[in-house]
Amino acid sequence: MLSAASVTAGVVLPASALSGLVGTGPLIVCASVVMGLAICCASAGSPVFRGFGSVLGGVLALVLVPFNGTVPLWEGLVILAVMFLGTAAYRAEHGQSTWRCTAGAAGLVVVCAVGSVYWSGTDTPFARRGWITGFLLAALTFALGLASRGRRVPQVLTALGTISYSVYLVHPVLLAVIDGTIGRRRQDSLVLEVAFVGALLPLCLLTHRCVEAPSQAWGRRLAARLQPPGTGR
Repeated sequence: MLSAASVTAGVVLPASALSGLVGTGPLIVCASVVMGLAICCASAGSPVFRGFGSVLGGVLALVLVPFNGTVPLWEGLVILAVMFLGTAAYRAEHGQSTWRCTAGAAGLVVVCAVGSVYWSGTDTPFARRGWITGFLLAALTFALGLASRGRRVPQVLTALGTISYSVYLVHPVLLAVIDGTIGRRRQDSLVLEVAFVGALLPLCLLTHRCVEAPSQAWGRRLAARLQPPGTGR
């Protein structure tokens, strides 16, 4: 449903639509309050409060990702569709669904994602080709990883997977810094791409070790303290 909606969503709302509607400041305050409430409820001992907190956090994500992302609405919906596609693969892996249904959903997401780029008229043909190429390569990488999940993974790939979330968060910041200093070329340059990756990966390794890993450890300790007595891990 999300991938199908993305095909026509590009002409409905611009990027950061909620910020433009209510203002960035009020939106940050409102989202922070809702997120704090969701975290507190999800950490409570009552199953009712935990369920409410989980739903509230999910609703917040479903609102912010498509309606206030830095990308157009159609791209936000594609992101959500891909995320839920991972859930579909997880359910098929654990016998809660069939691989045939998952493969059909994956095909629909890919077709709608590619169609969304052309339907929305995004940027230049060069930008459209770059987006489609990146998306298809990401889908291929996921498929290869899923097919080889029972085999030994090279250590370099494991390391890249470990810092992948930091890469996801840091790379747009680094691009913004480049845009604000030397500017971004409109055509590919292998030298600049290698330099970008060479700067990005050490930076992401640093943020993983100094920010992400300590935060995860703190979260596990907090969860252990909040765990109801007599409940197994």
